[in-house]
Amino acid sequence: MKVFSEYFPSFFLFVNGVTYFVIAWLFGSDPDTWFAAVEIQLLSQIGFTELNAMYVGLLSGTGIFLLIAAMLEGLQLGAMVYLLFSYAGLAAFRGWGIFIDQEFNALMMRLFIAETLSLAVTVVALYCLYLRNLRKRNPYY
Repeated sequence: MKVFSEYFPSFFLFVNGVTYFVIAWLFGSDPDTWFAAVEIQLLSQIGFTELNAMYVGLLSGTGIFLLIAAMLEGLQLGAMVYLLFSYAGLAAFRGWGIFIDQEFNALMMRLFIAETLSLAVTVVALYCLYLRNLRKRNPYY
């Protein structure tokens, strides 16, 4: 358990950083296909610019931040808290659309499941980070 809790937070942040960066690259390299996959219909070129800013800009920035946090221990707690609130918000609002508004497709259900599982794994990673920090303060733990 010591080895797992020592390395899991960094590994988790690294995997999330790569995932966010790959998703940003996919939306940036072939936006029409990926926006169609999530059933986003653009009414104007301005909407396309806005979606690029959000999907490509925000996701790539998040990916870079998570990759840096995986390497710098001082940023890991902040990155974990960011992922906790991010996944909680994504799962909550996607769940609202699926279960309350009844607007979903197979992709939306898979994304909801992935976000819910990611939220649970984030809690595990936060606990591992807590244990790691506890061991640094108390070497007999």
